[in-house]
Formats: sequence, C-alpha cells, structure tokens
Amino acid sequence: MAEPMTRLRLLRITAFLAAVIAAGPSAATAQASYDATFVFDRYMSPVAGATNLLTIHRELSRLEDGVLPLKVGAERQRLPLLAGIAYRAGKFIFLDVPQDHMLLVLGHEVFGHGTRLRELGVGRIGYSFDAPPPYGGGGAVTSFEGEMPDTPLAFLTVSMAGIEAQHVMADAIAERALAQGRWHYRDAWLYFENRDLAMSYMLDATERSAEGNDIADFTRSFKEACKLPACSPITLRQIKRGALLTLGDPMLYYAMYGFAASYVAEGKATSPVPMIPIGKGMHLLPSLGFQLTPFGTERLLRGAFRTDKTGAIGAIGARGAMGAARITTVTLRVGDTGASTPWGLDVGASDVRLYRALHARVSVSVWRQPPILSGQTSAPLKTGAGASATIALPLRRFTRSDWLHATVTAGYKSEGFVPGDQLGRGVILRIGLTALHH
Repeated sequence: MAEPMTRLRLLRITAFLAAVIAAGPSAATAQASYDATFVFDRYMSPVAGATNLLTIHRELSRLEDGVLPLKVGAERQRLPLLAGIAYRAGKFIFLDVPQDHMLLVLGHEVFGHGTRLRELGVGRIGYSFDAPPPYGGGGAVTSFEGEMPDTPLAFLTVSMAGIEAQHVMADAIAERALAQGRWHYRDAWLYFENRDLAMSYMLDATERSAEGNDIADFTRSFKEACKLPACSPITLRQIKRGALLTLGDPMLYYAMYGFAASYVAEGKATSPVPMIPIGKGMHLLPSLGFQLTPFGTERLLRGAFRTDKTGAIGAIGARGAMGAARITTVTLRVGDTGASTPWGLDVGASDVRLYRALHARVSVSVWRQPPILSGQTSAPLKTGAGASATIALPLRRFTRSDWLHATVTAGYKSEGFVPGDQLGRGVILRIGLTALHH
C-alpha cells in the first residue's frame, strides 16, 4: 500500500507553475476568521483524520506567513518581480510542497488504510515513510500483522481506503473555501495534490505493478470478488477511463490558479473561488468525480450550493469548516459492481438552525449497495441510511469567553459505505475541541 512520488511528478509541479504563471490577476484580501479543530472517534476515521491534519496544515501556514514575507520588496520593476517569482517558487517547492505532501501521505496511510484495518482487523499496524519531495521519493507503506475477515470485499476495502482518505480531505478543503469565497494558496495546493495524485495513481497503474500498488491490488482482489458468469470484473482500463472524470472538477483549475498564478506570480496569499449565481443570494458549483469503493467503482455528480447569510450565527462543521455562508452539498453516487448498479445520495448542510442560536452541520445519506463483507460483489443490493449532526458548544464556564468550543458529532447509520465514515452499523460519535482565531 504505497503512494510513490517520482521525479516526474516534481517536474509536473514545476510545469504547472510555469504554465499558469501568466493567468489574470485576483484581488488579495486577508484571510477570514477560522477555527482550529481536533476531533476523535472510535477508529480515527478519514473524516476525523482530515479535520486534524487540516488544522495542523493551517497552523503551519499561519506560522509561515507570519515569519516569511510574501514579496521581495515592491516588485514594480522587471528584475525585482522576477526575483520575487523565483523566491516564491523556491519557497513553494522546497518548503511548502514537502510539508503538504507529508500531511497527504499521513492521511492516505494512517487515516485511509489504517482506519479500515483498525475497523476490520485485529492485529498490529505498521507504517514506514520516505522523505517527502524534493528530498525523497515521498512514498509510504502500511503493513499489517493479524487477523481480518477472509473475504475479497475486505481486501477491496483496505486497498481503496488510502484514496478514499485523500478525497475526504479534498472535500473538507473545498467546503471551507466555498463558504469563505476564497482560499489560501496552501489549501489550493493541498486540494490539487489530493485530487491529482488520486487520478494519476489510477492512470499510472499497470498489470505489472508490484504488490503494494493500491490500484493494481484492487483489480487483483476484484477478480476474486467478481467471478464469471454472474459478474464481469472491472478492469484497469475502466478505472483509468473513470479517473479522467476528475478533470470535470472546477476546483482543480481554481487550485492551479491559486498556487501558481495568484501566489507565485503575483505574491498574493489568497485567491477567489467563484460560483455560478442562480438568484436570491444563492450560488452553485457543479462538479464530477470518480472513486473506488469496497464493492467496485462510483461515478460522482456533485453540486455545492452557497447561501449568503443575513446575520445567522455560523456553525462549525463536521470537518472543521466555519465560513461566512451556508454550504449545502449534494452528491449522487452511481456505482458499478460488475454485476449491478448500486447508488448513494449524500446531502450535507453546514449551518442548520436547531434552536435559537444553536446551529449544526447536518449530514444525511441513503444508499443501495452490496453488504460490505459479502463474499462477492454480485451479492443482492441492500438499502441503508445514516444521519449525523455536529454542534459546537461554547465553554464559557471555563474560559469566560467564546474562543473555545466543545465539538460533538452524533448520529447513527446502518451497515454500508459512506466516504469517510465507519463501515459498520451503529452510533456515530466524534468529540473534540475547537479554538476560534480572528
């Protein structure tokens, strides 16, 4: 279970910087207020892991912005401007990229593969990490010694979990950026790397890829989980074709502009995240996606809706997002098991009023899919559902102010796959603390 980072990828980073360098200008504004949230749940799920890693990521970014300047002088002349671009490009490649890649790989291994092994298996989990680029290959490996269910779908679940964690982290970044209408260049880069690495991992896999390559391992296990004539195994070619749907995500292009043009070329820390106005203070951003699942693959049709607030108190979301607007996300998942067409519908609202000033982030999912630990992906589909709510409770009694909150997520779900959440049936419970920055 490895996530290699070759020199070719570093060259691609540099190529993107050069390719987007001439993009149009954007207005620079200070970052909005934000929160630092740490949460914990039973298995340290991808959602909990993404929340904690993004808090570390933003604190590192905040520290770096306070110590290192964005520009080298005024940069009004050609030579100072070129010097400034070289300074920011060097800082980005040699300081920012290694930090962010390490956080991505931690999410992939510890809160992706590791989470599913903690949930399904009983034994010892080990991790090994290479130095991040440009100082090393950037790869990592998760190992396991113990017992886990001896079903093909269990192995599919562990194989796809690393990329699952990457998508969960990218979704959390997108939700916050859409709520605030802008994002920091480090958020833009981390979003881009999560989506791009997931796509390129699928595109680069071959039948000859060694054991430990998540995509090749997934297709090998799928042949055991989907046998003719009842089922037609999903091939690498089908996965590669599906991975290209990632290019239908507008946030991918906003991200390239944010870290390459707005930051490196112009020296601005933040860049806009535009949406399509649809009237009455609402905006829309549709996108496409693709992901592996414990029972096959899914094509995604996502819609993010932003509703501008008029005095409502913002809620702190399940993934730590606190924004200036209400974000409602609707994701339709249409799957392929090789024998049937499972589906899922996920809806999340970042700011739902429960009672007076008490607001919550609410998530609801319904699905129809094969049982997670069935022997074959061709098993009959079953209907499931789940719902959870996240609230932030001020700890005024202890702090005498509103800067510290207890964050609680509570809910329930039936057995089934919802990206980022537990697989089994039962109570959803996450608890943590949120510190508000201004």
